[in-house]
Amino acid sequence: MISNKDTMVIKNCIICDDNSSAEIYINHKDFVIIHCKKCNLCYQQTIRQVGSLEAIYNNIYESSPYVIKNKYYWKNKMKACYQEISRYKKKPGNLFDIGCSYGFLMEFFISKGWNATGMDICENAITYARKQGLDCYMADIANFRHNNKFDVIVMDNVLEHFENPLEYLKLVKNFLAKDGIIYIRVPNVESVMLSSKIQSFLGDLKPFEHLFYFSKDTLNLLFDKAGLKGFMKTDGQASIGNLLNCYFRSKVVLGNSWQNLNYRVPSDKKKFYFLLKHIYGEIMSILDNIRFGSKDREIVAIASLE
Repeated sequence: MISNKDTMVIKNCIICDDNSSAEIYINHKDFVIIHCKKCNLCYQQTIRQVGSLEAIYNNIYESSPYVIKNKYYWKNKMKACYQEISRYKKKPGNLFDIGCSYGFLMEFFISKGWNATGMDICENAITYARKQGLDCYMADIANFRHNNKFDVIVMDNVLEHFENPLEYLKLVKNFLAKDGIIYIRVPNVESVMLSSKIQSFLGDLKPFEHLFYFSKDTLNLLFDKAGLKGFMKTDGQASIGNLLNCYFRSKVVLGNSWQNLNYRVPSDKKKFYFLLKHIYGEIMSILDNIRFGSKDREIVAIASLE
């Protein structure tokens, strides 16, 4: 079982470098999210670890995934990424997808004439992507080596997973071409659901994966510290599917039984679980079409060198 002793502590705000003005933003029995009153950054102070990141994601991702790249959600996600990048890069170039997973986004950009390289720490995902003929590497940014500089670096729902996203961005900069851009998408802590701090919405936090919770202002401050400049906007509406998913996740995901199953049981030993998860996802994707409210669920940022 997961023990309360398996914890990691982030002592200081990565932007302000102290915790003298820190206050508790959300206090759950299994995790604490801190709000820095100086810069407004929110981050998990006490984190119950469930294994190394590599092990976690190998257990989350199947070695032979369901074909999800043609589904409505993924089509829209890849199209939105491509359209946003095309506003800044009119011609195809070299793209680096950090957290590339199975390589679906890479395939989409390759179909548009781009050269694409991918990196992920999940062995199952990288093995699958390589079998599709994609140029992918199982690595972390600290030990990644490549001869090329990239015109576009994609970090789609990646930055919030790292223990120190500031240092990570500084390393990512080394692979960016002089006139290149970084496409970043992260959850928005100021969205209607997260800012409400209602218990039933906590499942949307993914507290054992997401360590930082950004607003547009705090992401801008992070860029400044990393030596980047950026433009950002909010995107993504809430939906009926999203509301139900948050509610179910808050009842299930924060419990020890589900944590052990999802994060610690090897993927090849839970095929029935993945089948049920796939069926559940199909239902939620249908309900996801019923949308409401402002486009504020996520932040989309374009960063470049100063």
